[in-house]
Formats: sequence, structure tokens, C-alpha cells
Amino acid sequence: MLDTNIINREASDKTKGFRLQKLRAANLALNEIEKGTSEYFYIAIEQGEDVAKISSDERVSHEYYEEDKDYPTSNFTLNSHAVKNTLVSFYDLYVTRWRQSNNICFGFYTTAKVGKEQDTDATKKIGIQFPDQKLLDLVAEKTLDDSVVNLVKKLLTLEYEKQYKDKKSKGNLEQLKKINVSDFRSFLKSIRWYFGQGNNADLKEGALKKIVASKFYNFRLEGKESYILSEILDVIEERQHNPNYSDRFIDRFQIELIFNKAESVEVDLKNDVAWKNWDEISIPGDTRNLKEKIYAVCEGFSEKEIGRLTRRACSAKIEEKESGKDYLSLKYRVLEACEEVIYEEINGGNEISSDKVSKIIGGLKDQAIKSIEELRKDYHYPIKNSHSIKSIVLDLFDSCYLAFDES
Repeated sequence: MLDTNIINREASDKTKGFRLQKLRAANLALNEIEKGTSEYFYIAIEQGEDVAKISSDERVSHEYYEEDKDYPTSNFTLNSHAVKNTLVSFYDLYVTRWRQSNNICFGFYTTAKVGKEQDTDATKKIGIQFPDQKLLDLVAEKTLDDSVVNLVKKLLTLEYEKQYKDKKSKGNLEQLKKINVSDFRSFLKSIRWYFGQGNNADLKEGALKKIVASKFYNFRLEGKESYILSEILDVIEERQHNPNYSDRFIDRFQIELIFNKAESVEVDLKNDVAWKNWDEISIPGDTRNLKEKIYAVCEGFSEKEIGRLTRRACSAKIEEKESGKDYLSLKYRVLEACEEVIYEEINGGNEISSDKVSKIIGGLKDQAIKSIEELRKDYHYPIKNSHSIKSIVLDLFDSCYLAFDES
């Protein structure tokens, strides 16, 4: 478990690049199967970092934590916020986990390329002078002479102080200030940098090739590669919300089970064209968001819970943006299912309790799942887990399609 004295980053910026995380986790899992060198491996998303992998070979345990950044049109420098924020997170995890294991490494995977550092007011203030070369290239190539190490340490210390400025705990700041060049070099060498990497489409294509190359693949699975990948991604996403920490990880046995189950799955499922119906809908004029709709019927609803539900709705918007027409068809079918029961639940806009609001959301989710399960007999949908279905329901409230009253 993570040290409670350091910043918890598991809930931050979950939606950006969420599909990238799942695809990276799937690729890493399939890589482990393809290598066949690990006695075991466990992989999860949003556990400490975007992707976490624990594996072993010859009875030695290894930990790998990766940050995934989907910025295809950007250039990152070591002075970029995304990079500095990642270094702070990696350092905290490095110090925390190093006490328990010296076999730990990190990865920074991004679609962005490397840029040249520019002076800022903050760097000028502490007398930092950037080299003529791109600093990230020097770090990534492990060309770590003392001047590079000290320069990175200065930048990290500056960012660390900034992030922990208003926190009760100062995390590992004092240890960072006192760490010597040799030990800080060891930390930097534990990071693998992957710049200009493949996007979601590239990762999907790569995963499909790994599925075909897998030792679990056979002639009965021909044509089912996309189904297998969809199931792997689905399990990765669903397991991250398990209350038991160890159950949040996917391992070799779950993936092998997915391959085995796929042998008996019919692959002649049709694509649902319900996405075309969105153009036929008369869009309601209700412009309130999810928060406003809840407060309209329940003024005492927890603000913290509304924030959590809003983030869930936002994750559905990102998933829709990164998916295709199959997702739009799924969303339309969820709307259909919700409309069947929503008007039985609302009571003319009168004040309702927090429990009633939660009950309505839960009931709509259950009805949507029931409807989708029936439709899956004929149609293929990109997701099926209950967490994502609930996120779609919340997104329908956050947009103009559903409300808790008749406004």
C-alpha cells in the first residue's frame, strides 16, 4: 500500500488517456505471456501509477510502474509539467517501495516527442542553465554525468517543494534535498523513457498481433481476436474497482480463461446500427448538468459524492470520444433502457432523499445492464462491465437526456 504521507495520485486525471492505460496494460500482460520467463505476473491500472506490473523470474520479484501520457501533437521537455509531476510521483514511490524491494523500475510512455528546454522565471531564479542538447535525451540515454544529475535534481526539488507547499506532510522532501549524486543517479536510471510511441490504434493493432502469437491461441480462435482483446480490456477496467487490493490485478490465469471461453463464443454477431438514431432524437432543452439536476431535487446531497459521480460521467465522455460507432449504439441502447423506467421513479420534481437519488441511478444501471445483456445475443458491443454502464447512465444525466424531475 502507498505511504499516506505522500500525495495520492490515483484519483487524479483518470479520464485523459484512459483507453491508452488499458491498452498498455493489455500489451504488457500479453508480452509477459509471450516471453514466458515469469513465474507469475500481476497487472493493473490506476494502482499507484497508470499501470502497475508485478512479476518474477527465478524467484526474484520485480515491480514496474508506468505513467501513460497521450499528447500526440506535443513535445515534452524535462521542464514540462507532465514530466515534472511524474518525476515527483516516481520519486515518492521509489523511496516508499525501495524500503521493501530493490527490484523496482518505472516507465514514462507517451505519444509526445522530445523538445528543447526553455528558461522560465523559476529556473532563472535558482540559476539553472540548460545544456545545448535536449535534457530528456540525455536522461533517456542514461548519459548521466554529474552535471546532468544535479540539474535534474534541482528541477525535481523545485517541483517537489511546489507540490507539497500547502500539505501537512512534506513527503520525502528532506530526503530528496540530502540525497547524494550517486543515489539520485540510481533513481534516474530506474526510469525507462518511451517517447513518440504508438497511439490507441497502434496499441490495439499490436495487442491483436500478440493475441495471435500467444501460446493460448489456436485455430478455433481465428476471427475472434477483437473479441478476446475486448474481454481483456473489460476485465482490466472492472477489476480496478475491487475493494480487495490484490483482486484489482489481472494475471496469466484470467487471460488464459478469456482465451478458453472465446472458443465457444459465436463470432457472427452483428454490429448494432442504433447509433444512427441519435440524429433522429429531438434533443430536450434541459441544459442543466448532473450536479444541477441532483441539487434540483435533493439540496442536501453530498458535494463530495457529486464530484465522484461527475468524474464517472466524464470518463464516459472520454470513452465515447476514443471509441467508435459501436459505443454510440451502446449509449443509445442504455438511453432506451433508462427511458423505460425513469418516469416510474421521478415524482413530479418534489424533494427526494439522497438515498432515493442513489437508488434511481442504481436502478437505471441495472435496467441498462439487463437490456444490454439481452441485446448481446445478436449484437456486439465494445464494453459490458457494470462500472462503464453506470458511467454512461451518469453521462446521460450530465447531458440533456435524463433528469430526476420533469423539468
